[in-house]
Amino acid sequence: MQRHELFSAFEGLGNNCEFGFVQDAAGCRGLSLFKNVGFDRTEQLIDALDADFAGMFDDGAFDIVLPSGWPDFVLNCRRYGFRFHTGLASDAAGPEAQVPRIITSFRWLRDKLLQDLRDGEKIFTYRHQIQFNEPLAERLARSIRRHGPGWLLWVRMDDRPDRCFAWVEPSGIDGLLYGGMPHLVTDSPPRVAYDAWEQIAIKAVALRHGQGEALPPPPGPGHVRRFIPGAAQPEQSAVVAPAEPGSLVAVHTWVWLPATFTGNRLDFAALGADLGRGRPVDLELRDRWQPVWVPARVATDRQQIALWLAAPDGSGAVYTSGWTLHRMGANQGLDF
Repeated sequence: MQRHELFSAFEGLGNNCEFGFVQDAAGCRGLSLFKNVGFDRTEQLIDALDADFAGMFDDGAFDIVLPSGWPDFVLNCRRYGFRFHTGLASDAAGPEAQVPRIITSFRWLRDKLLQDLRDGEKIFTYRHQIQFNEPLAERLARSIRRHGPGWLLWVRMDDRPDRCFAWVEPSGIDGLLYGGMPHLVTDSPPRVAYDAWEQIAIKAVALRHGQGEALPPPPGPGHVRRFIPGAAQPEQSAVVAPAEPGSLVAVHTWVWLPATFTGNRLDFAALGADLGRGRPVDLELRDRWQPVWVPARVATDRQQIALWLAAPDGSGAVYTSGWTLHRMGANQGLDF
């Protein structure tokens, strides 16, 4: 599936512009109401959905202003507290004359979102870097479902070491998926983890269509990398990846342990980085794929790192697929 097709299955609901950046980068440049928005609390979105966005852009219920340092004018929704980018450049001549056009466009986007909610074909995607609890997520899912059969994917910032990088899982509530990644955009200019979002999107679409976890193909020529842990100079068969000096990254891969593997451990190893403790290989899982990851702090004098798997000599071959590095944010909870 092409990235454009993949991300076309989603529609962002805020709480900032991050998912809009992700869709644009994938070539999904269609318009949607919450693609370029900012607001603080999930309850604002729930209130708006439950009220069918009534009064959102009524006369007297909005302001168009230019905040200090912003590149464009902003549409402030007084009714629900949303703040929308308008795309009207800060140095535009005669901005007052553009207000009717802007309001007409946003009213159309509001009506389009209501229709998308009724159709229920999208996975409505909400991200929040701070706020999350299951009752609140269930409330938001119910607010979406009162309009139609759409699904909610709630993505949060989650750098717990026991979590797989860029994870998605069912909530136990029909139509509600939970997801997480170590870094969500909180800064300007934004640092978007595009590859992590792509992993989340692939997994969410698979779960939406009842396919479970989206796994790599089974071991076979051309599909995976075969390692013989414990062999002499294992770094010669390592994965070599570019990395920013001094950065903190999450190293993620899939591992397949054959039934013939005899080692009593299988660990990440690296040249050019210090490794922490993430999600280790489960030695009890055989002849199936499992996701594993580890945090890595890149040496300040290195622009690339080498990665491999280590085990006692004679343990036998293992297989990996999909080695990726993702820039992480703060390292709270990470054990080095």
